[in-house]
Amino acid sequence: MKVSVGDSLSGLIRLYPLQTSHNRHDFNYNNYLQHQGIQAKGFPVGEIHKTGHSQDLYSVCHMIRNNLATKLQQVIPDSTTYKLLAALCLGCRQEITSATKELFQNTGTIHILAISGLHIGAIFAFFLCLLRLFHFKSRKSRLILIPLIWFVACITGLSPSACRAATILSFITIGEAFKQETIPSNAAAAFFSLLINPELLYSVSFQMSYAAYTGIILIYPLMQIKKMHKFIRPLYTLLCISFSAQIMTLPIMAYYFHSISLNSIFINLIAVPTASFLLYGGIMLLALPGFISFYLSYIIIGLAHLFIFSLQLFSRVVINLPDLYPTATHVILFYLIIILAIIYLITRKRQVLRFICCSV
Repeated sequence: MKVSVGDSLSGLIRLYPLQTSHNRHDFNYNNYLQHQGIQAKGFPVGEIHKTGHSQDLYSVCHMIRNNLATKLQQVIPDSTTYKLLAALCLGCRQEITSATKELFQNTGTIHILAISGLHIGAIFAFFLCLLRLFHFKSRKSRLILIPLIWFVACITGLSPSACRAATILSFITIGEAFKQETIPSNAAAAFFSLLINPELLYSVSFQMSYAAYTGIILIYPLMQIKKMHKFIRPLYTLLCISFSAQIMTLPIMAYYFHSISLNSIFINLIAVPTASFLLYGGIMLLALPGFISFYLSYIIIGLAHLFIFSLQLFSRVVINLPDLYPTATHVILFYLIIILAIIYLITRKRQVLRFICCSV
């Protein structure tokens, strides 16, 4: 029996309450489920029947995503490329093989497979280029991008990182349309997200997303160099953004996944631009007619295999720190050290330096 989001099912189910793990070194999946509002696991002991179907925003977006994934599968003859583009463009990660997930995880590029601010920002830039192409140059015309970007976020599953990016881009677009100075407020985006769903505070994706963006806001401005060659500046900017984002996510990765990759910053210098090209390629394949997309897909297939091959080369020299089991106190102290270091770089006060030494 095929089921889809919105279907109502009926049957005899045996329920088992979630058992919490007493081993603090393990990722507690049952606690994670409880934070998602799930209190028990159910297993069918008889036949399951479909009793009806309800249409709501979530089920409609899920249906659209399935239709787009079907088109992507039809125009891309290579299964590896299809699975990669389905994850990049639509957030369909369930078909990614365990070997591919392990490759991305070992190289510190697993964030590319999850719909995040990187993807929403790239799609926003794509829509912005289309507006300029059709000569919509007024700032108020950009307001049409707000429902479009939220539509993309809905189709891809409304992940915390996608909602954060869509909220911040909405603030910026509204501010520019009405000629008001705006600051991309990470806290405001978090406030509205938690107002709708307070349980997001316990989501690993939520914590990673806001930690990465906070790092970019706080650390990246301190690393800027005014005098630099114009050909070196884009590479240096990408390196600084990658470092700023990852330095703030290291404690969370160590706390939940017990391992961190030290050279992922340099691997992302190649992985992030390549993934952006693949994302734009996937959008073009979805937007163009099927017979045109089929022939263009061979270019995307070549780029996807080159991308995976480069990650396989990097995976041979990856430097990981395994078996990390920090407590919540360690994580708090680590963030305290980072914040104090930022304050010291701005103020250069010796008293702040003393606080850093005490925290260490």
